[in-house]
Amino acid sequence: MNICDELDRAIESHLAWKNKLKDVIESGSSRFTPEFLSSDQNCAFGWWLINKIPAKDQCGPYYKKVRKMHAQFHIVAGKVMAEALLGSKQEAKHMMADGSEYAMLSTKLINELRFWKAHLKSAA
Repeated sequence: MNICDELDRAIESHLAWKNKLKDVIESGSSRFTPEFLSSDQNCAFGWWLINKIPAKDQCGPYYKKVRKMHAQFHIVAGKVMAEALLGSKQEAKHMMADGSEYAMLSTKLINELRFWKAHLKSAA
């Protein structure tokens, strides 16, 4: 799979996490722990980003920015999950609401993944 395909998968996956977290908030349970979710290396994209992306592609500004944003996203998502698992539904919902840190990081990360993909396509 090439970098553009991985970036597409990452966008889909991170959009899906919003629904997964909403399910955790409603159910109060998850097969994951907040600590597991907080690590950017525990999702397929994070593992690929850290371990499989070619060294030449790790030097660019998109890689560095995405790597940082991705790690931040996971930390915030882990905090949302922690609140949900404590039974703090309203607080967890508030943490995901429009304008929240989660919402802003999610949007910025997805946009940066799209910018990186566009850059790669234009350079090809």
